[in-house]
Amino acid sequence: INIMGSLKSGVYSGNEYRVVRPDGAIRWMATRGRAYLGLAGVPERIMGVAMDITEHKEAEAAAMEAQSTIRALVESTDDMIWSVDPDRFGLLTFNSTLRDYFLRGLGLDLALGMSPYDMVRGPFTRSVAEKWRQLYKRALREVPFSEEYRTSAEARTLLLSFNLLKRAGKVFGISVFGKDMTTLKKAEAEAFTARRELWRTDRLLRMGELTASLAHELNQPLTSILSNARAAIRFIKSDRIDMAELVEILEDIAADDKRAGDIIRNLRAMVKPEEGEE
Repeated sequence: INIMGSLKSGVYSGNEYRVVRPDGAIRWMATRGRAYLGLAGVPERIMGVAMDITEHKEAEAAAMEAQSTIRALVESTDDMIWSVDPDRFGLLTFNSTLRDYFLRGLGLDLALGMSPYDMVRGPFTRSVAEKWRQLYKRALREVPFSEEYRTSAEARTLLLSFNLLKRAGKVFGISVFGKDMTTLKKAEAEAFTARRELWRTDRLLRMGELTASLAHELNQPLTSILSNARAAIRFIKSDRIDMAELVEILEDIAADDKRAGDIIRNLRAMVKPEEGEE
């Protein structure tokens, strides 16, 4: 405790220190004091106060630990996380993922307070900056909301999630989480292509099987048509024509033709592309 300094100068003195009680408990104390000088300028007395500030110190430590934990959590993800003020949309906070993106893609070193127009460089044009301003304005009206966004500096797709930051019911910022969906989008596209190719291969296999079946199914009516046609030709070329038998032969040819046509129509229906296969 800086009592001697107060005695010599006569000014206020303050100190914070720890006290270990007999039971081992540690308490934080704060002192404030002042020396009063006599007529000869010699300190005659000192007055002061000692306050227990243990709870205040513990609250400070808890707040610092919470802030450190939040920072560690924000920095532990590969997602882009940042927040902006609701007026200029200047940066309030941002994590290293966002900073690295701007450094790598634009050669821009982010700083607190930067608005979208302060970030204009290369592919991040003024029109891109204005698009971000409109997104932030929308956030003030419609949060929470999410939207897919194609980045300007790199071929990446982000799923953006917007929300409001409030303190005592008053909005003081807009938070944004940008989850990189590029790999997932690519995997979805590749999976769709693979499914489409699988559908095509499956249809070709079915067509091959059906072609074999068709050849077998058509063989009988076509053979019958050929036999009846040859028989009709022989009857017509001969001197004795039995019209009733000739009519029966022609009716058999028509029936076999209809049977062959039904087989072909059924085949077309079976190999018609299903929804999503085109």
